[in-house]
Amino acid sequence: MMAYAVTALPYFNIEKDNDSPIQKSDFIGKTKAALYYYKDNVTGNNSVNSLYYIADDYSGKPYKNDPGDGGQKNDAHFVELASALAIIDFLETSDKELECVGGKAVKPIYKEFGIRKETADIKLSDFEDYTERKISLRLSQLALFRKFLNEHLSNSVEKEAWSNDKPEINRKFVDDSFYKTNLTEFLISFGDWLKELSENRRGFSPFNLESTLDSLIQDRTVKSGFFSGKVDFAMYDDKLSKKSKGKTYSSSQQKLINLFFETTEDILTTKFGLKN
Repeated sequence: MMAYAVTALPYFNIEKDNDSPIQKSDFIGKTKAALYYYKDNVTGNNSVNSLYYIADDYSGKPYKNDPGDGGQKNDAHFVELASALAIIDFLETSDKELECVGGKAVKPIYKEFGIRKETADIKLSDFEDYTERKISLRLSQLALFRKFLNEHLSNSVEKEAWSNDKPEINRKFVDDSFYKTNLTEFLISFGDWLKELSENRRGFSPFNLESTLDSLIQDRTVKSGFFSGKVDFAMYDDKLSKKSKGKTYSSSQQKLINLFFETTEDILTTKFGLKN
């Protein structure tokens, strides 16, 4: 049986509180003790095929010292995103590298996460090639989708060809629970997550969420000009209409998701130069 584990080493600071059982000064000692335990009981006995070490020694604004009794609520942190990427990396590891005999890993793999340069505020361009390919396009698609729905959908509904093509994306659809509640609440949470990541330290700020469309992605020069066309909502609508033409969708919900997935991918690969 193949298995992996992620060990999150210290990556944030906490306020000093003499009455709390948690003190920053204990972090390193407890981490060493935990690693010694893992050495004997996890990696030392080949219990896992892959062990991922995630940490950050950047000391930003300290979190409130809450041992959990008050329902500790820390803001989203980039280290947590990097930890989640370990799942994808493990799933893409070849079976040959994850060989097991008698339920034990033959050659355990140990990995860390790194960025191109030391920075307090990470952008997509700071990722190494593997991570950039895995995360940049899809995360940017969601940001581009959110931006259109928040800032422009009301101008397109029942006016643009893509909206009027069957099944319609009309006022009734926008007032339906799928859009008004489920999708909207998810995108609000996505925006909150990005905001928390950007305001944390070490921060992660891949997008200019309040900018014009052509400045959405930090550190990206958009390909626009006389022949290539301006990157704006008019271009966005035009691409949506072209991709919608002649297509068959089972429902308005499926149409919205599929159409915007195809269109945002097109815009980001052709105009922003992101790789698929």
